[in-house]
Amino acid sequence: MARQRHQDKEKERAILYMVATPIGNLEDLTFRASRILKEVKLVACEDTRRTRKLLAHIGSTAKTISCHMHKEQQCATAIIRHLKEGIDVAFASDAGVPAISDPGAKLVARVREAGFMVVPVPGPSSVTAALSVAGIRSDAFYFGGFLPARGKERKEALRTLHMQECTIVLLEAPHRIMKTLEDLLEVLGNRNAFLGREMTKLHETYWYGPLSMILAKLSNQDVRGEFTLVVEGHSRKKDMGWIPCGDMSDIVTRMLNKGLSVKDAAALASEITGLSKKQAYGLALHVSEQLRSSKDG
Repeated sequence: MARQRHQDKEKERAILYMVATPIGNLEDLTFRASRILKEVKLVACEDTRRTRKLLAHIGSTAKTISCHMHKEQQCATAIIRHLKEGIDVAFASDAGVPAISDPGAKLVARVREAGFMVVPVPGPSSVTAALSVAGIRSDAFYFGGFLPARGKERKEALRTLHMQECTIVLLEAPHRIMKTLEDLLEVLGNRNAFLGREMTKLHETYWYGPLSMILAKLSNQDVRGEFTLVVEGHSRKKDMGWIPCGDMSDIVTRMLNKGLSVKDAAALASEITGLSKKQAYGLALHVSEQLRSSKDG
């Protein structure tokens, strides 16, 4: 009863609800999120067109206002005004949990400074969804979001992660995923990884294995959609004999140029570098395809 009285007392003032929305499949919207989006009169969102489709799907008649990254401060002022009038407001990003590589953090800070309560409405997340099926330890993980777009800055960011022992989770756009995988391979070495594309959507696809193998498989794909990448952390035991991937690629390249087959080059590279036969074959296959592409070009 004491808890109920506390909740009733808090409810004397309007509340801002931070609502997690589906990352693809609309069935992933929680019962609570659906109820909140129906009860509030106003929903702030990144893309009003996209959120209106979700609201129409659940039968909500709430009005929407734009609250994208470049308009967050202005949006916060408008939301605080509504809260002062006693109107509950919900905030929803395009997909997933608000403020996770999306707008929301500045809004929450402003609303809380104004004296109003901010309540999370948990739900779908590409980060936790990927971790749940990656098959890589997730008792501790580092979420890096989107890496820098420029190659030099991206590699510098990855170098800071090389000794990170916990699992690494990254997000990436389709036009940069190949370069990011190549940089990961070069800077972190040929670690095991998981790559999810278009998770929970119609064409969802998952790859698991050494980075070289994922890179080789993706090179034969029509690269579209949004990507979530999970990479195993630094292992002191594994990295005792770690050789930078750039060096390994050079070794394999020389072997292939001397006429060795992909299979023979992989076997020899495995013996020289200590890579598993599976990892060495993935690397040799990737190098072979790069050499073939350069000759064709």
